[in-house]
Amino acid sequence: MGRNGKVREAWLFLLPFFCMFFSFSAVSADAPETGLMISEAVSGNYASYYVSGDRGADLIELVNRGPERVNLGDYCLTDSRTDPYRFALPDKKLNPGEYYVIQCDDNGEKNRAPFKISSDGETLYLYTKDGTLADRLKVPALPLDRAYGRNDAGEDRYFSAFTPGAANGEGCLRIAKTPEIGVSSCGFTEPFEVTIRGENPIYYTLDGSLPTAAGERYTGPVRITETCCLRAVSMPEGAVPSQVISAAYRADCGAYSLPTLTVSLPKTYLRGSGNALLNHTEDRSLAVPAAAVMLDPDGQEIFTRECGLGISGQTSRGRTYRGWKLKFKEMYGGSLRKAVFPDAEQTVFDSLNLRVGSSFNPTHDVLGTLIGAETMPAVLCQYARPVYLFIRDTAYGVYYLRDNINRQFVAQRLGGSEKQVDIIYRAYTVEEGSGADWRALLEYCRTHDLSQSEPYAYVLSQVNPESFIDYYIWRAYTGDTDFPNFRVARCRDAKDARWHLVMYDLDWAFREKNREKIGLKTYAYTAYDSAKRNNLVLTSLLKNPAFREMFLERLAIHTRVTFRPERVSGLLDGILSEVMPDMPSTWALRKTKIAKWKEDAEEIRRFIGSGKTDRRLHLLKETKAYFQLSDEEMRTRFGDLWNP
Repeated sequence: MGRNGKVREAWLFLLPFFCMFFSFSAVSADAPETGLMISEAVSGNYASYYVSGDRGADLIELVNRGPERVNLGDYCLTDSRTDPYRFALPDKKLNPGEYYVIQCDDNGEKNRAPFKISSDGETLYLYTKDGTLADRLKVPALPLDRAYGRNDAGEDRYFSAFTPGAANGEGCLRIAKTPEIGVSSCGFTEPFEVTIRGENPIYYTLDGSLPTAAGERYTGPVRITETCCLRAVSMPEGAVPSQVISAAYRADCGAYSLPTLTVSLPKTYLRGSGNALLNHTEDRSLAVPAAAVMLDPDGQEIFTRECGLGISGQTSRGRTYRGWKLKFKEMYGGSLRKAVFPDAEQTVFDSLNLRVGSSFNPTHDVLGTLIGAETMPAVLCQYARPVYLFIRDTAYGVYYLRDNINRQFVAQRLGGSEKQVDIIYRAYTVEEGSGADWRALLEYCRTHDLSQSEPYAYVLSQVNPESFIDYYIWRAYTGDTDFPNFRVARCRDAKDARWHLVMYDLDWAFREKNREKIGLKTYAYTAYDSAKRNNLVLTSLLKNPAFREMFLERLAIHTRVTFRPERVSGLLDGILSEVMPDMPSTWALRKTKIAKWKEDAEEIRRFIGSGKTDRRLHLLKETKAYFQLSDEEMRTRFGDLWNP
């Protein structure tokens, strides 16, 4: 090898060391030497920063490193280079060395920056009012409650904790790797040992609380002798602590016929100071860090994931046996990717709900969903799976695990991108995306005669007719009286980008007192009522002869197939038999009488009826009156069922 070759070889050998040196000593090229600058940022805040009544927002801290006072009102903050004036800072003087914390939330909260910081990472920009870039900070992916920003030397670093109003400290160049637990979550009958591998030192707990350096240090295999949740974290010198990893072990899986779902978290996250979950039951955005583990009755793992635990529901939020929500956001480790629901196509979830139903009986809701889930595919509906729920070491009994109605739910069912999803609640409330097109469609239906071919064709280009027909027939059959529960959704880049209706929350269905009272007349055949029935589009379409014929054909199919008493009773029997072995312990927990549960089931059977009490007859009587059909026409369309 020649001299030049040896020089090149030596240079290649030394190159990694030069890179390492410069990576450790380099000052951020984006950091100004003086003046107002971005000090640090947090993209997942639970315990980082809390102000009474104002919690959970992402965080950005600014600092004045110049020798003179600066006016924050001369600056704007943004997460977009194309929108430099997204958030105008308040007119406030900041002294040299003084800090200022900004909370970020895209829910329109007053005095907050109108954007969130992606837990996957993104760049933040500080502009002057004249459009000059004053500073920027490229925030990487961050675990919950970890910060990223500048140390006193202006170097970009990770920080173990957010330090509002104070210097950030030296910081670290990396986050420790998440440790690995040697035995996955499982059920067991004999004591066993678990190893933990990772960067030392490793700390762990067995009671679901978060491990800290003040806790138990891992020095060898951990012996498991009873039901517990093992949680571990790596805290090596020179690195920010790793993300927490968890595994739950149950000694009692064989005692339940259903899968067990165990949610582990520190006791103070449920009830404690600050933003403890049960201190703020009406806060619909609050979630506390937790670990969720689902095991089948044989003790095999279905999933183990870090998550956020929140409260779901409306009027039940203050009850002991309330609804719960599991959130799988990036700050907890990202979406859950498991086949949670047998035979369901969806295997990616960013959240799951745990429903207990009205009067602690979810049978009405689950049965109402199952009735049309297979025969009415154009209506969007949720999956359901019963589980036996534990939160920490407290049993809550039988709940139904259900996927959440959100962007992901719609995109999974219709295809297309989550960013192209629109969801409207109660006719006018925009839950996701935009409601402009839906409002325009309602106005079009109000001002146009859909009996005419041109406006009729236009509306059919905007809505899926099978979805709208089947939804109202389906909902009417159940007799559900929670009329405002109405959601319409679409995915703008899906193959079928039209509006579809969503079936959900049928807790108030199958009530015997409503068997002859609530039906198609209530849902489909009366004038539009924005507060209750939300049926303007349907009633407008029913003015068209072609649509009326389509409606009657679908009704005939569902009365012959979907709503057959034998089929509906069979679905009810399947629901009851699946959960019944685990109901005695559930009734004992909730102090509910067994007789009440059985009476609810019998009420549903009476609602379904047979012969002259067949629920379908009520729908057909209303149909005959509305469409002014003769007995002969009714028999032609509905066969032997029409025998009033």
